[in-house]
Amino acid sequence: MATDWRAAERAAPTSPQAEDALASSTAPFDLTSPTGPWVVFAPTGDTHVARQLDALRDAGGIVRRLDARAMSTPETLFRTFARELAFPGYFGHNWNALADCLKDLHGDWHGNADVAIVIEHADLLWTRSYLPLFVAVLCDTAEQANLALDADGLPNGNPGPLSTSCSTSRPATCANSAPDSATRTTSP
Repeated sequence: MATDWRAAERAAPTSPQAEDALASSTAPFDLTSPTGPWVVFAPTGDTHVARQLDALRDAGGIVRRLDARAMSTPETLFRTFARELAFPGYFGHNWNALADCLKDLHGDWHGNADVAIVIEHADLLWTRSYLPLFVAVLCDTAEQANLALDADGLPNGNPGPLSTSCSTSRPATCANSAPDSATRTTSP
């Protein structure tokens, strides 16, 4: 069943609530694995993340870098994703369309290659009211892609991991789902 992100946007908590919802943990993360966490906020220059991105690239995966300075509103976030990830012209510039295009990006569109999206300057996202919804969309999309499910929840092959790494000045934080069930971790 596809998620209606328009309804979720109306109910999204504020960003301080999202940050407070991140519970402490020491769980490791692996961006090259199809298991969660699928969204990682890690310190800029984190060597653990850098090694994983190198391994993903060495295995034929795709790493795309986006700049959070160009994501001050949902509209500018959608434009940045569309431009930097070469979304098709029919991209609808809304949360549902973002989820759909990210799932497509991970599939046949790029030869079923593993995909990692790196968002630089992600500290700027902590103050954005849309952050909880954005993380939820990324997690839901990655869960469906990584578990090889189509929009209706049916098996759809096994393309490999889809993950997002956000570079920040804060300690590493990982999310498998919406921020209310995210976990905080430090990289090994």
